[in-house]
Order: sequence, then C-alpha cells, then structure tokens
Amino acid sequence: MELIAMSNKSKGFTLVEVLVSMVILTILLLGLLGAFAKAIDINVRNYLRDEATKIAQAKLEEYRNKGFDNVIAENGTVQVQFRNKNYTYNFDSSVDDFGDFKRVVLSINWNYKGRTYNYSLYTAVRKD
Repeated sequence: MELIAMSNKSKGFTLVEVLVSMVILTILLLGLLGAFAKAIDINVRNYLRDEATKIAQAKLEEYRNKGFDNVIAENGTVQVQFRNKNYTYNFDSSVDDFGDFKRVVLSINWNYKGRTYNYSLYTAVRKD
C-alpha cells in the first residue's frame, strides 16, 4: 500500500480565503434582507388597498339598500387595525341625481409611510 504525501498548498483553506468568502456571503445576505423588507412593504400596501376596497364596497351596499330617496352625500372615517397599528381611511361620497337614478361616487383616502393613496368606486341607485 502506498501513501500519497500532500503538499502544503492543498491542506485546507487559508484565512484570507475564509474572510473573502465571509464578505461575499455577508453582501449576499444583506441584499436578501433588503428584498425581504421590500416584500413586507408591498404586502402591507396591498393589505391596506384591499381594506379600502372592502370599505368602499360595504358603503356602496349601504347606499343600494337605503332606497332611492335616502341616498345622500356623506363623508366620514373608518379605523382599521393591522399589525398593532391603526390606519385611518377617510371616505367622501357625492351623489348626482339624474331623475330615475342617482349616481354615487365614493372616494377613499389613506396614508402609508407619508404617501396618500386613493381608491374610488361608483354605483347607480334606481328609483323604484
């Protein structure tokens, strides 16, 4: 049986190689951390937009169920809690009377990270 002697160069990693690989790994992990933070931000914005949609649809259902003569313009606020933080949605509606039907336009505004977002929806209420 013959033993093969290893040279000094092939015994393992040098300290420089380990440090370089750690720096590269750290840079990659920091990039992934930024991607995760962006994904969470997009997730929260989408959730807030979905809540605005739900609020708008619920308000328009209220208008449809009120009856033609009781449909009037109104405004107000709705509070929603998400991840231990309260978000305020401001809604404003306008009503245009066209004789046999009324058009209701509902706008909802909310703020997230210093930016104002808006969602609008409309419906028609017909005279019975």
